Amino acid sequence: MNRSTMSKRREMAEKLFNELAGKKAARQQLDDEIGKIEARLDQLMPDDEMTLSLFRARPQSPVPKGQQQPGSLGARLLDRINREPTRSFSAEDLKDLANGSHMQTLRAGLFRLLKAGSIERPKRGHFRATKAVREAAKAVPATGSAA
Repeated sequence: MNRSTMSKRREMAEKLFNELAGKKAARQQLDDEIGKIEARLDQLMPDDEMTLSLFRARPQSPVPKGQQQPGSLGARLLDRINREPTRSFSAEDLKDLANGSHMQTLRAGLFRLLKAGSIERPKRGHFRATKAVREAAKAVPATGSAA
């Protein structure tokens, strides 16, 4: 290597070193500022149980898992399917429950119910009440007037 190449390499190395030193100093300043902010937050919000309880995760929905929000699409679908437990419904049969929503929204609701175990899929594109609901419907005598 000649002297000019070595000189250029040395200049580049010094430049990189200076950039790195500048970044390291900036990083140290940021770390110091973060430390000051955290100390101030600790003064404003002590780690007592009452304060911590404000930040604990809360359930997103007041409705327990596996149940439907009253009036929701899922609840309307489940109600319709369970009212006729022996019938198998297609998404097309239930489209009046969608209230103007797209069929894809209706199908998504059906698949959420299916995944939750609230309904069954006897064949592709058809949904029905679960076996437990069907058996309970058989056990209840038909309400009709026997005159």
